[in-house]
Amino acid sequence: MASISRPIHHLPVMGATWSSQTRLQRRPLLLVLLTLLLAWPLAMATHPLLATHPVMPPAVPSLHAAPATGARLVAGPSSVWTATGSLATARNQQTATLLLNGKVLVAGGYNAGPLASAELYDPISGSWTATGPMTTARYGHTATLLQNGKVLVAGGYDDNDYLASAELYDPASGSWTATGTMSTGREFPTATLLSNGKVLVAGGLNVGPLTSAELYDPTSGTWTTTGSLSVARYYHTATLLTNGKVLVAGGYNGVYLANVELYDPTSGTWTTTDALALGRYYHTATLLPTGQVLVAGGFNVLDLSDGTSTAEVYDPASGKWSGTGNMTTPRTYQTATLLSTGQVLVSGGFNKTDGVLASAELYDPPSGKWTATATMTAARYLHTATLLANGLVLVAGGFNNAIFLASAELYGSPTGTITTLQATPNPASRGQAVTLTVGVTASFPDLGIPTGTVTVYDGSAILVTIPLANGQGSAQTTALTTGTHTLTAHYGGDATFDASISPPVQEVIVGPQTTITLQVTPNPASAGQVVTLAAQVSPVPPAQGLPTGTVTVYDGGVSIATFVLTNGQGSAQTTALTPGTHTLTAQYNGDTTFGGSTSAPVQEVITFLQTTTTLQVTPNPANTGQAVTLAATVSPVPPAQGTPTGTVTVYDGSTPLATINLARGHGTVPTTALLAGTHTLTAQYNGDVSFAGSTSTAVQEVIVGPTLRSITITPTTPSIATGTTVQFVATGTFTDGSTQDLTNSATWTTADATIASISNADGSKGLATGHAVGTTTITASIGTITGGTNLTVTAVPSQYKLYLPFVIVSATP
Repeated sequence: MASISRPIHHLPVMGATWSSQTRLQRRPLLLVLLTLLLAWPLAMATHPLLATHPVMPPAVPSLHAAPATGARLVAGPSSVWTATGSLATARNQQTATLLLNGKVLVAGGYNAGPLASAELYDPISGSWTATGPMTTARYGHTATLLQNGKVLVAGGYDDNDYLASAELYDPASGSWTATGTMSTGREFPTATLLSNGKVLVAGGLNVGPLTSAELYDPTSGTWTTTGSLSVARYYHTATLLTNGKVLVAGGYNGVYLANVELYDPTSGTWTTTDALALGRYYHTATLLPTGQVLVAGGFNVLDLSDGTSTAEVYDPASGKWSGTGNMTTPRTYQTATLLSTGQVLVSGGFNKTDGVLASAELYDPPSGKWTATATMTAARYLHTATLLANGLVLVAGGFNNAIFLASAELYGSPTGTITTLQATPNPASRGQAVTLTVGVTASFPDLGIPTGTVTVYDGSAILVTIPLANGQGSAQTTALTTGTHTLTAHYGGDATFDASISPPVQEVIVGPQTTITLQVTPNPASAGQVVTLAAQVSPVPPAQGLPTGTVTVYDGGVSIATFVLTNGQGSAQTTALTPGTHTLTAQYNGDTTFGGSTSAPVQEVITFLQTTTTLQVTPNPANTGQAVTLAATVSPVPPAQGTPTGTVTVYDGSTPLATINLARGHGTVPTTALLAGTHTLTAQYNGDVSFAGSTSTAVQEVIVGPTLRSITITPTTPSIATGTTVQFVATGTFTDGSTQDLTNSATWTTADATIASISNADGSKGLATGHAVGTTTITASIGTITGGTNLTVTAVPSQYKLYLPFVIVSATP
């Protein structure tokens, strides 16, 4: 194996320090531990604090028989340990993760070399089965259950390299796939699932201790760096607090750290908080039900090579640590598990006096005291401890006096029970018999079979009570109504065994199927007209009865009416449909007996309401230049009702003359633009969201006075450059010899719009713009009278051309 820089920090020798230059051949942990055992006498002789403490042989563990399948924990002196199925591969420094399906995934670890294998523990059978191996053998890694149910394994060491790789375990397929790689390889970091679903990996070891931290995003499968720790460390702990921040405590970087830091996911930064009273590493940190954090044991600064019995509690509210009771036994490499009772179970570990520990103890947060509990069946450290869904604690693997352990054991109350409930069929039809099967087993089956009764609840209502026979029982019910029911089985206990409650079962009851028809009348209908929506709901044979409840009618995805059924029928009326084609469907919402259904779509056509438009012109006749009032009235055609809104455009022949805004269906506008002669005027209503447009009958308006004889356009034959404009003026000459500016009254045209265009827009009538070199004819016309002139468009004059100066640049050699 390759020789790499590694800290020597386990040897119980006074004054030992870590250095990046220290060289240690990477050896199996077995050899390191043998070195430790041989070093104890020397340490005892040279360490003044240890000289008075003789080395004691490890305690002989008590033995307990029979595997268990699960229990509801009531921890205390009556709780016991019992052996369960053994791992297929003995290992230490592995990870153990409780999956969403209740099984436990153990991955990697060490046994004469790094391991890639993984195994699953089934609490029901009490046995282990192999699952897919990791893509990379590793130990000293992290494992995190993601919100999607997959497990993220990151970092570690493979006896050659500090690993930056990460991989995902999918419980559905039992396989591993590589995911994004960390920016830095690291061994012994911490990994914390944040409230936002991301994973914070902090610190660790890579030749030297690390300050860096990075975030894994399960959505993208990538890592990004975040704020760095202020103090480099490994063998530390990281705890997600109830406020969403992460508390990192202790660790090692050549000194035993008392430093503590807080990570804020919102800002991505770390801040220092109150320090531990005692610098330590390889301790445990447990989030208590109060939101406080319990730190216990570990290698400590008072004795650089031994575990401590001291414990401290961190209060996030005050940001301070306070002392609490000492453990009954000093220990490091132990595990700590928060039980369902709120107590903390600490098991196993190591100290120089007792060696490898089989003892376990309980911490009671209210009193701050520790009490001894049952002893494990095997002394171990560098093991894992997992709180199962049934309340038992599974301890697996580890190390014991040069032996890698495959054994596993369960901790719990001997009087505890686990209750299961099955409901079949699921889903079931309304009125169909549903079979409820219950089972109650003891936490440790060798202690007997629970007796008594199990009561099945539908929510908080009692559904049925089932007597147990040999720990099992069943009953049928037809009382469940249509919908989803949350069923739980409550075992009441007996003289020997405790009560317990099953996990909830979601039982779906679907009603007899129905059909629904929708009728819409009239169809088509006019805007604003009352439309009747009628629905009929019928059971699908052979089901019988009359569906009750409500029907909702949708226009596309928008609800437009809801009505109650009577004898399976119901209706509603609406005037809310606007002109156009509407896709209407009726949805029956079901009742306690019948299931819901949706009708076939109905295409309802809503037409605009018809209108009539009238035009009045006064005075008629009128003199030239006299103001003429144009009055328009728009009315709905009976039986339609309402008031049309919008605008009316008045035309003189085909030329727009004026626009009228309607108010209450009526509007007026004056004009002096009419010249002498007879004008055919019409009013065109342009319609609105409900009313259709219409056109009035023509009105012949006579304007008395001199008539237009000719039109002259000025300037005459002008010339402009491309991109420039010229304003033309149209002057009319009348039969009496008078003249008038007709620029805004005339209609302007150009013979060739590619050469020059001319505007007919209000405010710019007669304005021509040159586009290309050439000549076109510009014409102004009113009725049959026209006038014209030629417009020449030339290129940009040479005086507007831009010349760039010619610059000579010489270079001096």
